[in-house]
Amino acid sequence: MFSFASLPLYLLLVASIIFATAQQIFIDHVPAYAELPSCAEIPSSFIVRDMASGCGDGGKTTSYSCLCTASSSKMDGVINTAVASRCATGPVTVASQALDVFASYCDLETLAETVS
Repeated sequence: MFSFASLPLYLLLVASIIFATAQQIFIDHVPAYAELPSCAEIPSSFIVRDMASGCGDGGKTTSYSCLCTASSSKMDGVINTAVASRCATGPVTVASQALDVFASYCDLETLAETVS
């Protein structure tokens, strides 16, 4: 049963949910992103930020549910292949670093604490 006395609390809850879902956190906010060689930064950013491999929404804003939940395994493979093919020196190691950055990006709770 709805009570008008609880309306301000309800509105506050709705406003905080809208703010939280509208917040954009990009992959370059992950601290380890800056340590990636450019051969890994470019494909990682292109795949995640621009959602170039299957999660695009036309507005070029990140979609956590697609990238990190529904298609996480697919994105791991896409990032691994793209980075390894572009990095001539230590492609397996650099691809592993890029996957670690992607995993950190998908760990919203930790990432939000880092960028706040």
